[in-house]
Amino acid sequence: MKTAVQTDDQQNKPTDSRYAPVNGIDVYYEIYGEGMPLVLLHGAYMTIEMNWSKLIPELSKTRKVIAIESQGHGHTPFSERTLSRATLASDVEKVGSS
Repeated sequence: MKTAVQTDDQQNKPTDSRYAPVNGIDVYYEIYGEGMPLVLLHGAYMTIEMNWSKLIPELSKTRKVIAIESQGHGHTPFSERTLSRATLASDVEKVGSS
């Protein structure tokens, strides 16, 4: 629940955002809240904001939410590297360990 002084923008600001250099590209991710980690991956042609902005405030009340933007989506640039499920899974794994 929002208080009188909180706006939607204030409630949805990450506690941290950065790029992780993984597998030859810089993968963008945002962190919200504290607690047991929960990784969010957006759908095709989506971004963190488009997919998760309404859900992150609730999830981050009790969890450390790590939201990742995949190659060619949002803040993570397009790359000429070959995309595969294995590559994308490796990106997520390496962001988690950065």
